Amino acid sequence: MELEGQRVLPIDRERAWRALNDPALIQAAIPGCESMEKVGDNEYRITLAATLGPMRTSFRGRLHVEDIDAPRSYTLRFEGEGATAGFVKGSAAVKLSRKDGATVLDYVARAQVGGRLAQIGDRARSIDDGPGRRRASGRPPFARLSRSPGQSPGRPQASPWRSAPS
Repeated sequence: MELEGQRVLPIDRERAWRALNDPALIQAAIPGCESMEKVGDNEYRITLAATLGPMRTSFRGRLHVEDIDAPRSYTLRFEGEGATAGFVKGSAAVKLSRKDGATVLDYVARAQVGGRLAQIGDRARSIDDGPGRRRASGRPPFARLSRSPGQSPGRPQASPWRSAPS
């Protein structure tokens, strides 16, 4: 499965880069990410939850931050295993660019699953929009990061985009 998208962040690129290197914000940006713990330079222990049809499972694994070109781009790479579900591998290439005083975040996220979860997915082809195109369910990657203060639905959340007190 592949997802690509773009978000406009209401801050400058350097501030966006700092935010995207904050483990709490990386965790918030990854759909289904339940926990993330730093275990080394650019390496995290991570737990992801996935649901497909009637099956809900967790994957435990490692997330690596690679191909770093500060403050322009990096790649998040994940590999994990679920106790009964099989495995998941994924990556998200993230690129930041400047535009009209804001920052444009472009991403391409790829995921591959194997084992029982993949078998269920094969039987659930009815969600296909056509050859090679599948609707992404749930929240797309980096969706929370594009909200500026006051736009967050539901309970209020602290925004990484607020200006620091002067």
